[in-house]
Amino acid sequence: MAGRLIAAFLFCLGLVAGEEVVGQVQLPTALEGEDCVGFDPHRAQIQPFGSGVRLVDGNHALMLFDKEKEARQALEIMRLYGFNRSCFVGRPGPSLHYFLVDDQAPQGAMPGEDCLAFDPARIEASQIQGSWKIVENDRWLMDFGTARIQAYTALAIIRHHGFSHSCYLARPDPALTYLRRAGPPVADGQAASVPALSSEPAVQASDAAPMNIPQNDLVLHLDAADGYADGVWHDLSPMEHHARQDDPDRRPIRIEGAVAGHPALAFDGDNDVLVSSLDINPGVNPEITVFIVFDSRTGERVYRKLFGHDNGGFDRAVGLDGRANTNLVFFGGRRGRTQSIIDIEADQWYLLTMTYTPDSASAWVNGHQVADSVRVNNGSGEPVTMIGNGGAGSAEWWGSIAEVVIYSAALSDAKRAGIEQQLMEKYGL
Repeated sequence: MAGRLIAAFLFCLGLVAGEEVVGQVQLPTALEGEDCVGFDPHRAQIQPFGSGVRLVDGNHALMLFDKEKEARQALEIMRLYGFNRSCFVGRPGPSLHYFLVDDQAPQGAMPGEDCLAFDPARIEASQIQGSWKIVENDRWLMDFGTARIQAYTALAIIRHHGFSHSCYLARPDPALTYLRRAGPPVADGQAASVPALSSEPAVQASDAAPMNIPQNDLVLHLDAADGYADGVWHDLSPMEHHARQDDPDRRPIRIEGAVAGHPALAFDGDNDVLVSSLDINPGVNPEITVFIVFDSRTGERVYRKLFGHDNGGFDRAVGLDGRANTNLVFFGGRRGRTQSIIDIEADQWYLLTMTYTPDSASAWVNGHQVADSVRVNNGSGEPVTMIGNGGAGSAEWWGSIAEVVIYSAALSDAKRAGIEQQLMEKYGL
């Protein structure tokens, strides 16, 4: 059954084979209809449209693009795979747009593709941070906002076609996304590679040049791209101060492609937190330098901590707070209470650098100093480092963290700036 939107009224008419009843709403578990439009990729043309271009097949507009170069790359992908059906979940403003070859999933692989692999048998629809998402274990693959039925519809479609790869052209704001199955390289006659995709191919996170940061005094290095599984965020430093959460209900979810093509861990602001065995107490590590790449889902002056070990004595911790002039603050400033760092906006990525000595603290945001040798009263806090909270009754962080790097030293300006530059280039800050 082609050309019809799969929505709640279709489920009630029995057009979806297999249903799950949740809260008196029938949710699809198997597929028997799709909202698709046929087209011929070999007849499709690129036309100017407004400030950009559009892809058309006769009188039928297929897609809009900001750049002609990306439109040509997208058309090349469509022709190589033989896409001839453009399909949607939730028009207008679809929450999922995918392509088929006749009634089948495209399959194969092309060198140079930017794809994320997943197991269609292991994905689920779950409500996380107030929105419905398709996830695989700790990975967040797709976001459907409040559209629960559309999330379950997409889940049924993915399982029906056996899609196992989500692919992108020109991340982090892709001009084209498509789903495909695993398979051998695209056959001759379609082409085995895609040199036309770009003379400047996008760098995937896994292909990026490795960070070349100093190893002396490195005591914690957490990267969402490397080593997060079963509630353990593995420390890449030699110290093995892994950050962990034994309670499955309190574990953050890994989001693929969260920032500049790199993953991040999403903390739900409810109870997610990871705890590292690194002791940042002044009596153990008198000097520390902390680098953390993060975003926040709110810019309000609420009481949430990003990291720290505070047990009520204004110890080493950073977060959102309403008791200072800005929303992002550190604790213990001016020998008590909080000290302003900077106002941050919701859903924006930042690199925060904090240097603590036994009696002072300095801060930088995206390489610019925003607090200089403020006198602090850092007492003895918990003998750990909390990621996604900082202790002392604070709420958990509501946002994402991509990378954490901590040294047991107050780094020189040159070393600090060199690490900041690498992190900002890596995450496009």
